[in-house]
Amino acid sequence: MSVDKRQKIGSLLKLERRKTGLSQDKIARKSGLTQTTVSHLESGDSDFRIKTLESYVDAGHAVYQEY
Repeated sequence: MSVDKRQKIGSLLKLERRKTGLSQDKIARKSGLTQTTVSHLESGDSDFRIKTLESYVDAGHAVYQEY
């Protein structure tokens, strides 16, 4: 995947996370990812696996549903 696409995906993830008031740490703990991985996803700094993206999205959805 191109850097451009990764950055667009990361920007969207970060925007949605911030809208819900969640921290990177909260997403990391709920998803089983490290906070560093969450940061890399949101910045588009590195390639990621679809499974990693799914873990992030599922965690965000699950945490949001708790509120």
